[in-house]
Amino acid sequence: MRKLWIASLLVAACAASEQPNEILERIRKNVAEQLSKSVNYTCTESLDRSYYRNNGFAMAIHGPEAVSIPKNELVHDRLRLDVAVSGGKEIYAWHGAGRFSAAEVTDFVHNGAISSGQFVGYLKNIFLFTGVEFRYHGKSSEHGVPIYRFDFEVPLQASGSRVRTPSGYRKIPFHGWFTARASDFQLTSINVIDDQLPPDSKLQSVQTDLRYQLARISGREALIPSLFILQIQDNDHVFSVSRGDYSGCREFGSQSTLRFDATDEPARSEAAIPKPHPSLPAGLSLRVALNTEIKDETAYAGDPVEGVLMRAVKVPGSGEIIPKNAVLRGIITRFVAYFQPEIQYDLRIEFRQLAFGNRTYQLKAVHEPNPREFYPVYGSIVPENVTKQLRGGSMLIESKHVHLRKHFTANWKTVAMESATEQPVN
Repeated sequence: MRKLWIASLLVAACAASEQPNEILERIRKNVAEQLSKSVNYTCTESLDRSYYRNNGFAMAIHGPEAVSIPKNELVHDRLRLDVAVSGGKEIYAWHGAGRFSAAEVTDFVHNGAISSGQFVGYLKNIFLFTGVEFRYHGKSSEHGVPIYRFDFEVPLQASGSRVRTPSGYRKIPFHGWFTARASDFQLTSINVIDDQLPPDSKLQSVQTDLRYQLARISGREALIPSLFILQIQDNDHVFSVSRGDYSGCREFGSQSTLRFDATDEPARSEAAIPKPHPSLPAGLSLRVALNTEIKDETAYAGDPVEGVLMRAVKVPGSGEIIPKNAVLRGIITRFVAYFQPEIQYDLRIEFRQLAFGNRTYQLKAVHEPNPREFYPVYGSIVPENVTKQLRGGSMLIESKHVHLRKHFTANWKTVAMESATEQPVN
């Protein structure tokens, strides 16, 4: 009886100490500490995006509940990005690019649903900004783990969230909820719903589901997302679901050239950066055999591709001859599946570097199509939009699956380089 009485007192004391304001402050304190001590680090983000057509009649009848009604898949694609956190700011690059840019992620991912803020933006805005309203939702269990839940509302004046419109970015308010483990007050998830979407954004609803974890990076714990799901409904009844997960998180030196090699070797200082390689001129025709196998089930835009030159090529104006078997390195710059009216893949492979012996060249080489290959599909006149895709380097493949085996051979042509650091253009 004595033990039971003591235990009852302890339970009562714990319950009394779990006041909503105190719980919230401990969660906010944990988030603030994690953000303040987080090391500079980088992770690989693998993004899977699907687009569906909702039935307009069903939308009119069921409203928001129509998202659960079966939809017809229109488009599917996958991207692989590198995201880094440095100085409390998120910066992005295509996977393996080696350098980051201060530009917005939307500056180089031009099409499709994309967002940022998973690493720093939402955490700062919800937990560190003033003017955010909170409401305790109670204690429950998630997968057998006791959690606290709070609802929050971020009014326009306190919001750092923006949505892109034809006239530029517009700030918007948002609301949602978050959960934290009851055992240690560590954040586990955030669910965000955007409010007051501008009419010219052509968006009806935007919802983001974020899951967080503590990961040890260089001996220190960092609060990073484990995955996110972004759901968007637009005015044309197109519903998109983007799922992103993160891997390979590790530290980098903030004053170094950022590299993403298989090893953990330190990044080189700026003083050790080699001078740019000479560039190959536009107009060269390159017969290339792939050393990299490409399959629709596994390939992502941003993945590296390697090939070898099948015929020697003379460089105009220099007299130099690039020998057969020179190695070309590049990336997949686009890999999109279209499901209507027929299944078709748009695959672009762009080579960026050519090397042989101790010589290395920069280049931009895109696939060189033979329009006659499309006569059986389109007849003698290829549609203008298809011609534009072909001229941009697309391989248009009408098949349920894509499988380019090693030694797949085709022609690539060099085109003018816009810059030495061009990135994929999804």
